[in-house]
Amino acid sequence: MEEFNLCIDTCGFFEMQSIGSSFSWSNGHQNITPSWDHLDRSFLNVEAMDAFSDATLKYIPRTSSDHALMVINLDMSGAPYGYPFFKFQQMWTSHDSFSKLVSQVCEEETIGLGLFRLASKLKQLKIALKVWNKHVFRRMQVHIEELESRIERIEASLQDGYSEDLKSDLLAS
Repeated sequence: MEEFNLCIDTCGFFEMQSIGSSFSWSNGHQNITPSWDHLDRSFLNVEAMDAFSDATLKYIPRTSSDHALMVINLDMSGAPYGYPFFKFQQMWTSHDSFSKLVSQVCEEETIGLGLFRLASKLKQLKIALKVWNKHVFRRMQVHIEELESRIERIEASLQDGYSEDLKSDLLAS
């Protein structure tokens, strides 16, 4: 451990401060000895701290692992860069009309050769999936965000003091 700490000091790394929950790990014990700790960390050097002065680290509430996911936001102040991201949802594949939609988009005529045609079809599919998602699943993202917020509140309460009722609520969420 001393060698690790020496390496961090020698390289000039600084630990990122987390927002929200300060614990990244739980032993998952329900009744006997519940334990929480701050095991997972992220570091920046001086150049990164200068470039990303508003950098934040947030632990996402645990779902299936004993470690919480970390989300690191390296937003730079200024104008937004690039396109908004596209997130493919696994739940789409189990819907009856998903395969039909993908087939329809792939069968549409596209001008060009090779990878250009593939890129065009993927862009068309992205647009079609966004529209289809809004029509078919409507408020799913809002519902997911509400559940994640509830889990976060329950985990924070569990860290303050263990309770069987809180643990049951967490497992039910």
